[in-house]
Amino acid sequence: MSNDEPIEATPAADALTSASEAASTERSAAISGDEAVRMMAQGAAAAGAVATARATRELSRMRDQLRQRPTDAVLDSVKRWAQLLRFHALRAYSWQLSDAPMLDGESERLEEAGTTSEVAQRYMAWRRSALLVALPMLAVTSLLALTGLVALETDSLNSFGVLAVYVPLLVLIALPLFIWQALRQWVDLPSSSRTLALTWASVTFLPIAVALAPPSWLIDTSQLAQDERASALFILGIFLALSYALTLLPVVVSIPAGVMRGCLRVKGLLPMAVLPGWFLVAVTPFYSLLALIAFIVVIQLTGGTLLVLGVALFAFAPWLTVMDAGSYVRPLTSRAQIDRLALTQRRALMLSAGAVVLMLIWAATTTLPTGANGDDQRLVGMGDSAILQPWDLLRFVVEFAGRALLTAVVFAHVFLSITARNWRDTRAFEGHDAAEDYHDAMANLEAALAQPAPPEATD
Repeated sequence: MSNDEPIEATPAADALTSASEAASTERSAAISGDEAVRMMAQGAAAAGAVATARATRELSRMRDQLRQRPTDAVLDSVKRWAQLLRFHALRAYSWQLSDAPMLDGESERLEEAGTTSEVAQRYMAWRRSALLVALPMLAVTSLLALTGLVALETDSLNSFGVLAVYVPLLVLIALPLFIWQALRQWVDLPSSSRTLALTWASVTFLPIAVALAPPSWLIDTSQLAQDERASALFILGIFLALSYALTLLPVVVSIPAGVMRGCLRVKGLLPMAVLPGWFLVAVTPFYSLLALIAFIVVIQLTGGTLLVLGVALFAFAPWLTVMDAGSYVRPLTSRAQIDRLALTQRRALMLSAGAVVLMLIWAATTTLPTGANGDDQRLVGMGDSAILQPWDLLRFVVEFAGRALLTAVVFAHVFLSITARNWRDTRAFEGHDAAEDYHDAMANLEAALAQPAPPEATD
């Protein structure tokens, strides 16, 4: 057989070729499978790395939030409390109660308690704010009274003297508890008003009643000779007179101040009512006179031009109400009339603030010859060289503000009840047979009051 002849395919050769191709295919498949496994492993690793990074970032973010959340929560809570306190303070000292805003949930709570009138709801919401503002002020006064009670010495007092000293202090210490009870009852107007009325009467009249007791009722003088007894009682009387002049000053002055504020709140709640305006105009002169009398003792003991100017300005400020009496004693039916009343109140407030500034400057700069060797001592200052400490002055201001606000709440309810009673009786009287006779009599009386005097007769 020649070498140039083609080789004839045989079954054995075909089988060998097929086996070789199958092996090659298996090797290729094996290689492809390994590559796929490797790629899948790489992909899984990459995906795992991404997931791990994402989880790490999420954990870091959560950790940062957990670290920041307490601080943010505290700051947010402080901001909310500050805003709430500001809201209650503005509403407590606002006199235009007809436009007083309501907090979320207040109307619902009052409606659940049976109060559906919008006017009544605004009035009760104002009472709530006023008590919330007065509570911390009177709590400070109570704390200072407790401090004084601890340091009180009663060795020279008799049984009545001990009772007379302790009872007013104990009532003053318990004052915040009674106000808190009235606050808890704020949706129940009759119960809250009764609690406040009893509380106000106790903390107002008990100190005055104790001040009426003469020195001989308070101390034990059985061990003293007759001349020593008279001298001791005289010195104690002078000391008690000066002490009561200072301690009763915020009590006495806060009464007419609170009464005026109560009248003004009722006028702001019911602008068309005339009775609260007449009360306000009638009380104002007595308030000015009482303020002058209350400060006379201090002026005579210490003197000072700034004090005299401050007291005079303080006593004159309420007279702006009398000078604009026409705006208070008539029904206010337009916004312009209410705005005029608001302008008068702003002017009175500015004068009162100026008076307080003058009196504070006087207190900070005044010296008195009360030292051991006749040396001058500051009236208000730090250390033993001052007669009064700054917190003594702060106590006076805080006690006056708290008592005035409490008095305003108590007498606002009184004047509101009187106004409602007057309206009811007037409406009932309109249908009576004697109403026409009454109107005729009042018309004739008005004509007589307005009639000019007749000219003098000439010879």
